Amino acid sequence: MLCNRAKKQFKAKQPDYSPNAEEKVVRTLQLAPNNQVQSGSVIHSQTVSRSPKIQNQNQNLAGATTTSDEKAEIVENKTDTGMDNLPWIKNSDKREKKKITIANVECSVLLFYVFFVNKNIKNSKKKWQREPTFSMEKQVANVEPLTTPKGLIACVENYVYLCDVNSQKGRKFVEHTSYVSSAQITTDGRFLVSGSYDHLLYIWNLQSRMILYRLQGHSDFVNSVDVSSGCERIVSASDDRTVGVWDIAQGKQIHCLKGHYNSTTDARFRKGQFNEIVSSSYDNTVRLWDLRVGTKEVKTLRHLDGVTGVDFSPVTNTVASSCFDKIVHVWDLASTNEEVNLLKGHTEKVMKARFSSDGLLVVSASFDTTVRLWDVEGEFSLQILKGHSKRVNSAVFSADDMCVWSCSDDCTVRLWTRKKLIDPL
Repeated sequence: MLCNRAKKQFKAKQPDYSPNAEEKVVRTLQLAPNNQVQSGSVIHSQTVSRSPKIQNQNQNLAGATTTSDEKAEIVENKTDTGMDNLPWIKNSDKREKKKITIANVECSVLLFYVFFVNKNIKNSKKKWQREPTFSMEKQVANVEPLTTPKGLIACVENYVYLCDVNSQKGRKFVEHTSYVSSAQITTDGRFLVSGSYDHLLYIWNLQSRMILYRLQGHSDFVNSVDVSSGCERIVSASDDRTVGVWDIAQGKQIHCLKGHYNSTTDARFRKGQFNEIVSSSYDNTVRLWDLRVGTKEVKTLRHLDGVTGVDFSPVTNTVASSCFDKIVHVWDLASTNEEVNLLKGHTEKVMKARFSSDGLLVVSASFDTTVRLWDVEGEFSLQILKGHSKRVNSAVFSADDMCVWSCSDDCTVRLWTRKKLIDPL
């Protein structure tokens, strides 16, 4: 009995939190005088006074006069929960909202990577596949494409080898007395131009395989040769720190461009032009020349390490350079003359970088035994082509961009074919 009585007394002392308590407050306020509320007067019942939240609000009414509008506002305030104005409740809500926002951002980034980036990387790996390997007798220094879809020019020791995969025919051009570093065929298909460590450039007749001209002018190794798209001129880079410009019809040197203070590693014409030239050197620079304004460079692009190769984009006003710093640098020549992208991924020196014919892709060859494909505007390599066992000296797209040729010190030339131009996401 005592226990039950104690329970009843305990329940009687508990505040009334029921909705009826708030209704009783409203009724009591309506019974109060319209003009004022007496100071210290108690206008609520004992049941209402047990509710702490209403009791705190009613303390503010002591000694205050109320109009009819203010009385309405008081009535509305009685129906509030009384918890919204607590500072720790507000801060906790802000923290919860901040956590939810951060979680949503992290989730969005994760979903973007899973459904777009990761899927694109996986799809890009399906674009290229390795074809049978072409074994050469000795190390292969350089490769260049022929006009046929699967034709190539390979520089092997002291000779130039031309072959076509479809016809399975090959031709050798043997005459140089030293290492052949570079070779190209004119766009009209009439002549073959080769450069060698014997300091000479040869112009060959493709049909008769006879040498038309022996071009003398360099005093050291010839590292690269390029032919203008109109078949008018040849440009060459040499260890004698100069860039040579040669006239094909006359078979003689017409310009000697000086400015580099170390070995010149590569030189290329802009597509459709024979007056605009870009060259690279171990002096950590890429230099641009315009023969219409003279034989002095018009722009200099500075690197932090030796530059091994360079190429003009056939479409846009950009240049790609390969460097000892393991990076392919992409430069904008139109306005800023600054790097617009750095293609990072190789783990050793990058020896060559070449654009595709549409200017959207770059292929690079490196001493890390890999060939990489890049989106010019991307940050990561689209695909890593593995197969060579020694350093890769050169890589280039075929004439139709459906194949990639690569050559290495492992005495092989590898062909990589493209399965699809676009893979659906």
